[in-house]
Amino acid sequence: MRLAERWQQLPLDQALSYAGRLRIVAQELFDMVAGRDGSMVGDTCGPVDDRTEKGTSTGSSAIVPDLGAAAALDQLRVAVYDATQLADPALDARVATSLTELRRGIPAGRSAHPA
Repeated sequence: MRLAERWQQLPLDQALSYAGRLRIVAQELFDMVAGRDGSMVGDTCGPVDDRTEKGTSTGSSAIVPDLGAAAALDQLRVAVYDATQLADPALDARVATSLTELRRGIPAGRSAHPA
Protein backbone atom coordinates (compact mmCIF):
# COMPACT_ATOMS: atom_id res chain seq x y z
CA MET A 1 0.00 0.00 0.00
CA ARG A 2 1.62 3.23 -1.13
CA LEU A 3 -0.33 5.00 1.58
CA ALA A 4 1.61 2.99 4.17
CA GLU A 5 4.91 4.33 2.87
CA ARG A 6 3.78 7.91 3.32
CA TRP A 7 2.19 7.14 6.69
CA GLN A 8 5.41 5.66 8.04
CA GLN A 9 7.34 8.78 7.01
CA LEU A 10 5.09 11.23 8.82
CA PRO A 11 6.36 13.01 11.90
CA LEU A 12 4.29 12.15 14.97
CA ASP A 13 2.44 15.48 15.11
CA GLN A 14 1.29 15.08 11.50
CA ALA A 15 0.36 11.44 12.02
CA LEU A 16 -1.78 12.45 14.97
CA SER A 17 -3.57 15.05 12.87
CA TYR A 18 -4.21 12.62 9.97
CA ALA A 19 -5.15 9.54 12.04
CA GLY A 20 -8.76 10.63 12.23
CA ARG A 21 -8.99 10.68 8.43
CA LEU A 22 -7.81 7.09 8.26
CA ARG A 23 -10.36 6.04 10.88
CA ILE A 24 -13.15 7.85 9.00
CA VAL A 25 -12.38 5.94 5.80
CA ALA A 26 -12.09 2.68 7.76
CA GLN A 27 -15.49 3.38 9.32
CA GLU A 28 -17.03 4.10 5.92
CA LEU A 29 -15.69 0.82 4.55
CA PHE A 30 -16.85 -1.17 7.58
CA ASP A 31 -20.30 0.43 7.22
CA MET A 32 -20.45 -0.62 3.55
CA VAL A 33 -19.39 -4.18 4.40
CA ALA A 34 -21.63 -4.58 7.47
CA GLY A 35 -23.89 -7.55 7.07
CA ARG A 36 -23.09 -8.06 3.38
CA ASP A 37 -20.56 -10.79 4.03
CA GLY A 38 -22.67 -12.72 6.56
CA SER A 39 -20.25 -12.01 9.38
CA MET A 40 -21.07 -10.92 12.87
CA VAL A 41 -20.14 -7.25 12.77
CA GLY A 42 -19.08 -5.84 16.12
CA ASP A 43 -19.55 -9.17 17.85
CA THR A 44 -18.02 -7.89 21.08
CA CYS A 45 -20.97 -5.54 21.58
CA GLY A 46 -23.44 -8.17 22.75
CA PRO A 47 -25.62 -11.02 21.60
CA VAL A 48 -27.98 -10.97 18.67
CA ASP A 49 -31.56 -10.43 19.78
CA ASP A 50 -34.89 -9.53 18.19
CA ARG A 51 -33.89 -5.85 17.91
CA THR A 52 -30.84 -6.37 15.70
CA GLU A 53 -30.68 -7.22 12.04
CA LYS A 54 -29.99 -10.81 11.14
CA GLY A 55 -26.34 -11.37 10.27
CA THR A 56 -25.03 -8.70 12.60
CA SER A 57 -24.80 -8.36 16.33
CA THR A 58 -25.32 -4.62 16.48
CA GLY A 59 -27.64 -3.99 13.55
CA SER A 60 -24.89 -1.97 11.86
CA SER A 61 -21.14 -1.95 11.91
CA ALA A 62 -19.35 -1.25 15.15
CA ILE A 63 -17.64 2.09 15.59
CA VAL A 64 -13.93 2.12 14.81
CA PRO A 65 -12.31 3.11 18.12
CA ASP A 66 -9.61 5.73 18.43
CA LEU A 67 -6.60 3.60 19.27
CA GLY A 68 -4.13 6.30 18.32
CA ALA A 69 -2.05 7.10 15.30
CA ALA A 70 -0.01 3.89 15.57
CA ALA A 71 -3.11 1.72 15.07
CA ALA A 72 -4.96 3.86 12.50
CA LEU A 73 -3.22 2.35 9.48
CA ASP A 74 -3.80 -1.18 10.76
CA GLN A 75 -7.49 -0.43 11.29
CA LEU A 76 -7.68 0.83 7.71
CA ARG A 77 -5.88 -2.29 6.45
CA VAL A 78 -8.47 -4.52 8.11
CA ALA A 79 -11.32 -2.48 6.61
CA VAL A 80 -9.74 -2.65 3.14
CA TYR A 81 -9.21 -6.39 3.47
CA ASP A 82 -12.83 -6.96 4.54
CA ALA A 83 -14.16 -4.78 1.72
CA THR A 84 -12.08 -6.43 -1.00
CA GLN A 85 -13.06 -9.93 0.13
CA LEU A 86 -16.60 -9.25 -1.10
CA ALA A 87 -15.38 -9.08 -4.72
CA ASP A 88 -17.80 -6.26 -5.49
CA PRO A 89 -16.44 -4.12 -8.36
CA ALA A 90 -18.26 -0.99 -7.16
CA LEU A 91 -16.93 -1.42 -3.63
CA ASP A 92 -13.44 -2.16 -4.96
CA ALA A 93 -13.56 1.09 -6.93
CA ARG A 94 -14.64 2.97 -3.80
CA VAL A 95 -11.74 1.44 -1.87
CA ALA A 96 -9.27 2.49 -4.56
CA THR A 97 -10.65 6.02 -4.67
CA SER A 98 -10.58 6.36 -0.87
CA LEU A 99 -7.00 5.14 -0.60
CA THR A 100 -5.88 7.43 -3.41
CA GLU A 101 -7.52 10.43 -1.76
CA LEU A 102 -5.92 9.59 1.58
CA ARG A 103 -2.49 9.15 0.02
CA ARG A 104 -2.75 12.42 -1.84
CA GLY A 105 -3.82 14.19 1.35
CA ILE A 106 -0.71 13.10 3.22
CA PRO A 107 2.33 15.16 2.32
CA ALA A 108 5.23 13.25 0.83
CA GLY A 109 8.21 13.60 3.06
CA ARG A 110 11.53 12.21 3.96
CA SER A 111 11.82 9.08 5.96
CA ALA A 112 12.10 9.59 9.67
CA HIS A 113 14.60 6.73 9.61
CA PRO A 114 17.39 7.51 7.13
CA ALA A 115 18.93 4.52 5.40
